[in-house]
Amino acid sequence: ITYNPDGSLLAAGNFDGVVRFWDLTATDPARAYFDVEGQASSLQAITFSRDGSWMVTAGRDVRLLDISSTLINSTPVTLGGYENPVSTIRVSRDSRWLVTLDNDTALRVWDLLSPQPSASPISLRVHSGYGSITALATSPTKNHWLAISGGNGVSLWDLTVRDFQISPIFLSDQNV
Repeated sequence: ITYNPDGSLLAAGNFDGVVRFWDLTATDPARAYFDVEGQASSLQAITFSRDGSWMVTAGRDVRLLDISSTLINSTPVTLGGYENPVSTIRVSRDSRWLVTLDNDTALRVWDLLSPQPSASPISLRVHSGYGSITALATSPTKNHWLAISGGNGVSLWDLTVRDFQISPIFLSDQNV
């Protein structure tokens, strides 16, 4: 369950993949709702981009729903290629980057400003000794650092640097 950035919509997902939106500006929000199919299978996560232009759902794949206009696009952009269900999604502060994590193993970064966001995901690799990824966060500041915590360490990527995927910064190789 999540609010859009201006608080006018509340969205909640279900195990059947449907996302229900409530218009919180309506006189009776309980009656002012509509449903959108967010996933073909069980919904694992849901969020809005911070600029309010996308709603992102995660399940067997990741889907982007364009909500920048008053009419929600009925055909979502599908970000696929996952072997496992996607458990975690985060959008950077500037709404450019979407970071996804599938079942603690595959970490991908998607450029939401690209004309075709699904065309070229960037795969990130954590230090080989880190094991599974246990936490994922994007910085609340404008430098767009991405923090990844494995059972045995923390890695950072500066998303403002060209080719950021090549050189993560390993902050710790201790259990955290």
